[in-house]
Amino acid sequence: MIVELSENGFGFVSGRSLSVGEELTVAWRFDDAEAPMQIFCVVRYTEKTNGTSSCMTGAEFLDIGVADRLRIVDFLTRRILSPPV
Repeated sequence: MIVELSENGFGFVSGRSLSVGEELTVAWRFDDAEAPMQIFCVVRYTEKTNGTSSCMTGAEFLDIGVADRLRIVDFLTRRILSPPV
């Protein structure tokens, strides 16, 4: 589950522990009408969530294309202007 998002990276809760420096590719879409984004990332921090087996992980986007970066900025702008109810 994504819990933080910016044009430079994101934070998410994972069921497994990842290592700082580990590289991964993530894919998601903001709605069903658009193609998923696939973005190469590197883990910058990780910490265990108290009392669970989950981990909070922060990852930085690497080599993100301009179009995907703009999709993220547009999504964040729409969320600020019209937050979900």
